[in-house]
Amino acid sequence: MNINLNYIEVFCHLGQNLNFSQTARELNTSQPAISRKIKLLEDELGYELFVRSNKTTSLTLKGQAFLDQVLPSFNTISGAIHNKEQKIDLKVGSIFEAGEKYLLSALNDLHENERIGHFDLQFDSAINLIDKLQAGELDIIMTHIIPAQKSLSFFEVFRDGTYLVGPKKEDGKRKRKLVTYRNEDLYTEEFLHKTLGKNWRSKFEIIGCVNSHKAMLSLCEAGGHFCVVPESSFNNSGGLKIYKKKDSSHGIYICVRQNFLENRDTKRLIEELINCLK
Repeated sequence: MNINLNYIEVFCHLGQNLNFSQTARELNTSQPAISRKIKLLEDELGYELFVRSNKTTSLTLKGQAFLDQVLPSFNTISGAIHNKEQKIDLKVGSIFEAGEKYLLSALNDLHENERIGHFDLQFDSAINLIDKLQAGELDIIMTHIIPAQKSLSFFEVFRDGTYLVGPKKEDGKRKRKLVTYRNEDLYTEEFLHKTLGKNWRSKFEIIGCVNSHKAMLSLCEAGGHFCVVPESSFNNSGGLKIYKKKDSSHGIYICVRQNFLENRDTKRLIEELINCLK
């Protein structure tokens, strides 16, 4: 007798949960496909494995005996294959601060637990990360921008607050010096408009921009500037003061290509990564 191992896999899943729909979801297939494989296995064995009714599914006596016989061996084989497949090498990208503070720790945990093999983490702007992900240069990215491309999927992992920070002692000038993330920093302008009102420009003078939140905070501490930064970027060393705070201002997302989720092992890995971050 030469039985297809895929039929055994289907039988072991169904024999444990006794639910055709759940088995189909677990194996990323359709319910008719599950029914067909069980029927083919029963034809090979020469006896029925399940008693089916409109509302319930149960094992026959021979079905239970067969499950007791094959399940330990199947679990051993499945575990060996699963462990081998799970050591996936990943190319990961992230906006700098959230990646350094959260994503790197989660990836290290997965690596130490032998869930992933080697991973390469690079930092870039959200727009560049999305372009690289879509081009296949990266497998996973962490960003605060929801991608518009239909080929990409995103999952919110947490909400990030926003701070207006500056020196503890102000110099008494009428306008405060404000440094931004880019020339047209809509993130900063939207935050100041919502928290200080439409006349916020009468209180701040934008004097320049830098390319990282760390550099912005350094200017604030060393030069008496102000800046608007995500909560995930701000680690107060004692030289700065929070002037305005807004909770849950935007989401932080894990993004992947949709075809990356079609593989059951990589889909499971994404779920574990998201759980590590939440």
